Amino acid sequence: EKLRLKYDEWDYNSTSPQTDAYKSWLKSHLVKGEPIVWFPVCKGDSTRCYPFTCPNGGSMDHVEPMYGIFSNHSLDDLTVYDDDVI
Repeated sequence: EKLRLKYDEWDYNSTSPQTDAYKSWLKSHLVKGEPIVWFPVCKGDSTRCYPFTCPNGGSMDHVEPMYGIFSNHSLDDLTVYDDDVI
């Protein structure tokens, strides 16, 4: 907020399963040239970081940026296909 960046946070509290909705959300941003940064948690790894510095209540494993998508389909079509590649 202090950097005045615009952002859209995925609702990780949404109803499960979230896979299809999450992939569609990712694609909707990537086709507009909006990068995504996510903080996956790997089962069994330490997820500690500095207090108040991490999303998801402070649980994260590492940071991964996503900045492009390749598809054999029109990027106007936000349907996620098995051959779409981030």
